[in-house]
Amino acid sequence: MAIDFSTWYDALAALSVTGVTNLAQPPTAADLSTANVPVMWVDTAGIDEAPLHSGGIGGEVELRARIVIVTGSQAQDSHAKRWDIAIDMVDTLNTAIKTLGYETLTYSIDLDPEFWGMFFAVVAELRAAEVGV
Repeated sequence: MAIDFSTWYDALAALSVTGVTNLAQPPTAADLSTANVPVMWVDTAGIDEAPLHSGGIGGEVELRARIVIVTGSQAQDSHAKRWDIAIDMVDTLNTAIKTLGYETLTYSIDLDPEFWGMFFAVVAELRAAEVGV
């Protein structure tokens, strides 16, 4: 089944992560300073295609994206509390990503205590591949 970019992006932007508010687009740091965290957005997204075969038939297509969930500001709470919240969010995001249903989905999730130099965040890199026809 073909996966098109807009369907991929929309599915990630609408991903339901328990306790997290989805943003329609990446915010600025100033937007986050007043936002109710945790908030999530698709930070970057793209598509890669392997070399085309003869006759313009496509190679393997890979869709990729980076999702960011900011769980708190470094100025909020204690470091230990921010760390615990972010660790719990890794598990929560992992559970949500598994609901996407892409057969060829691969991903990694990292905790970033220095996101933009002022936030605690959980960052997921996702890839979904298909063989072109």
